[in-house]
Amino acid sequence: MIYCLIPAKPYFESKTRLAPLLSSEQRAILGRWLLLRTIRLAKAVIEHVVVVSRDRALLADAKAQG
Repeated sequence: MIYCLIPAKPYFESKTRLAPLLSSEQRAILGRWLLLRTIRLAKAVIEHVVVVSRDRALLADAKAQG
C-alpha cells in the first residue's frame, strides 16, 4: 500500500517569503488553495493521502476533501 504524506504549516504561517507582497490573510488564502489543490492532485494518483499539521482548521479542510 502506498501513502502520500503532506506536511502543512498552519495557514497563517505559510508563504512567509511573500510577506513583502501579500498580507497575512492573502498568504493564508493562497496556502489553503495550494493545499487543497495538492490534495486533489495526490488523490487522483494515490489512494491514501495523509495530511499532517498542527492547524485544526487546515485539518478540517483536508478531512472535507476526503
